[in-house]
Amino acid sequence: MTLDLLAPYTLDDFNKAHYETKWAWLKESISADEAAAVFDFDELERYLFVARPWDSNRHEFRVAKFPDKSFEPRVKSVEDVIDLYSQGYTLILDGGHLRHTGIAKICSDLSKRFMCAVHANIYVTPAGGQGFDAHFDAHDVMVLQTVGAKKWHLKDMPLIMLGDKYYNEYEDIDAVAEASDDSSDKVVLSAGERLYIPRGTIHKAVGVSEHPSIHITFSFFPITWNKLLEAAIIDGAVKSTGIMQSVPREVLSNLDSPETKAMLQDKLNEALGTVDMSQLWRFIYDRGAVLEPGKGVLSVLQLDQMNEHTQIRLRDGADPFISMHGERMWVSFTGRRLGAPLHSYSFFNHLIEHNQFAVGDLPGDQTVTESKLVFVKWLITHGIAYIVSDR
Repeated sequence: MTLDLLAPYTLDDFNKAHYETKWAWLKESISADEAAAVFDFDELERYLFVARPWDSNRHEFRVAKFPDKSFEPRVKSVEDVIDLYSQGYTLILDGGHLRHTGIAKICSDLSKRFMCAVHANIYVTPAGGQGFDAHFDAHDVMVLQTVGAKKWHLKDMPLIMLGDKYYNEYEDIDAVAEASDDSSDKVVLSAGERLYIPRGTIHKAVGVSEHPSIHITFSFFPITWNKLLEAAIIDGAVKSTGIMQSVPREVLSNLDSPETKAMLQDKLNEALGTVDMSQLWRFIYDRGAVLEPGKGVLSVLQLDQMNEHTQIRLRDGADPFISMHGERMWVSFTGRRLGAPLHSYSFFNHLIEHNQFAVGDLPGDQTVTESKLVFVKWLITHGIAYIVSDR
């Protein structure tokens, strides 16, 4: 069962009370044992041995020890990592949603509920240790403490940030000074408890002296109004090629003129006048989740034995979305976008409504059984579904 990090809040109540406005300390509903079952020190060593994040080209392993900056160490084994930890370094495992099934499930659940990408990093800190000084993030974070405890210093800031891409726009904020202010709030987060930190909130975390700590940060990358507006302009530009023409040099040389502003307004009206709002998801749908592994290869080996009674199940986290563009159909699974033939539209709609079904349950009579089999084989070979059993 996937942990509900928002409990005891419902999604609506959480959004009204805290989302993008105020940090929240969630102390109920998840026990210390349930949290440890997600990721504890035994799981850490298994993760390091299997994932070997220091070998990834995605920069998935860092270490940090205050007051120094984090860095990517040169290590070759789990033993090297343990040595760094024993020296007082905080271990930072980026991209946990890509490597760990339990964490991927939590990210998938949050992604569906908030309709945005959710990523996860794991932080392993020695007792009394500190990885970073006070800082702020340009994305929202939900912290889950799985082992031990950490003391957090928090300071609200009266702004909603533009996002990671524009982080440098806020260089004038002195996060260290703000967090050291007597008005900052302090929270000791214990195993099973969560801490929601809206983007822009200044924070730092310090290990409690008697407790080594593991916590996971779940980072939210929401669809903002500027991203929706960008998607609308792109869709409009597809239909109105004038929007994609180069801006004349004389316009770029006079960006502050009333004429340029009026021309830009005309172009915005041109794009929004032709946009198909129902199809904007194809530009903003990027959940970045990972499909839960299992039975994929075995299902491929059973393709030739399939019949109309074969039971098929959509992988957890797949969450398909259909978009139409002219005579083309696209299907997105966790942000992965695949072209599909138009005649499979009714099959995909069935898939969205039923995450498990028999091949013969797909729309259409016996005359299209072969088409149903072709469709299901496509799902399996693309890793989206797997065979459960035959009746």
